[in-house]
Amino acid sequence: MSADHNTASKPRVIGLTKTLALELANHGVTATCGCPTGVDTPMISGTSETYGEEILEKMGEIGGPPNVLNTEGPTFEARDVNEPFVWLSSDAARYGTGIALTVDAVTVANWYH
Repeated sequence: MSADHNTASKPRVIGLTKTLALELANHGVTATCGCPTGVDTPMISGTSETYGEEILEKMGEIGGPPNVLNTEGPTFEARDVNEPFVWLSSDAARYGTGIALTVDAVTVANWYH
């Protein structure tokens, strides 16, 4: 199992969001996207049940969902990422466009230390 699909697609979704924001601004349309890190979901749980615990260790080594796999860091549940994205889609964020909102409890920033 590999994170190649995520590595290849996430920057393109962010780029598409920024392009749409520029192209649609004159029409009063905003474009935003959310970038959560790994969330403890049935899909993640099912991965270990289907492939064994060693696949989760391998995913962690190649940059998989770190906060789900890293026992020293926070474990995100769906509710932890819902509220920022609800805000992003609300009138409160109506003047924000081209935003790629990362919700990861500084997990990505810590990779570079």
